[in-house]
Amino acid sequence: MDLILSEFQRDLVTISRQLDLLDEIKKFSATSELSERYVRSSTIDRERKSSASTEIRKYLRQANTLHQCTRNSHQGLPVVSGTMILYIAGRFEEYTRTSFEDLCQRLAQRASSFRALPKKMQDSLVVFTAIVMQSPRKYQHGDGAVASFTKNLAANLSAEATIDNINYQCLSITETNMKPDTLTDLYDRIGAKEIWKKLGQQASIQAYFMTQDPTNAESLAKQKLTALMDDRNSIAHPSTSIVWPDTEVVRKYIAFLDVLAAALSSVSSVFAATLCRNEQDTQVTARAG
Repeated sequence: MDLILSEFQRDLVTISRQLDLLDEIKKFSATSELSERYVRSSTIDRERKSSASTEIRKYLRQANTLHQCTRNSHQGLPVVSGTMILYIAGRFEEYTRTSFEDLCQRLAQRASSFRALPKKMQDSLVVFTAIVMQSPRKYQHGDGAVASFTKNLAANLSAEATIDNINYQCLSITETNMKPDTLTDLYDRIGAKEIWKKLGQQASIQAYFMTQDPTNAESLAKQKLTALMDDRNSIAHPSTSIVWPDTEVVRKYIAFLDVLAAALSSVSSVFAATLCRNEQDTQVTARAG
């Protein structure tokens, strides 16, 4: 079970419930205000209970206050749903990096030595460790991280038997939103080629876009992710001409991210099992041959 994926999907469910609340508020604002006289004539006169009358009048006053607030803020509700795009886009970026870091650690656990890692991953560990060490705070690392990263890399390069730790945090750094090209670049760093082609081959992605053509599914998935990140940037830096997305737009993005994240988890599992082989795997294969 992919716990990183499960946590991400739970967060998407939470946002979906917030969208449900926004939709109910919109419906509530469109209803007619209920008068206290109507409540008294329909309930209290029959019950003749002063305590019940007091509670109902209190409830009615609160309901009418809420009703007035929803009417006053009705025009601003799309702004609220729009800010949720900021959250889900940022949450997807966090999920992608965390999932990618987990893949890097799984590859290190499988490898019998640093040299057993994919060649591209070995090179990237050197390059991106150096980048982070030059400006650790730029990438949200403290000064103490420099010493830790230096120690890890030195141990990686000198040890031939095993590797205990790698600087996976350095491999996951990005300076742009998680658009398709950024995702491609991230996985290329460890030798995981054609990530989008493999995603387009996933049945869940094809089903979401209602196509049996992997190339078409790949293209549509890229377009959808690009649209999300473009909307995210428009909301983060709004202009007077911005069109705020309604809840239905956000729901569609959530459904897409749910499918894309699960497909990415599946593809990552394949990479984890195939990008490098440890000595035990090699011996088993040799005996089988």
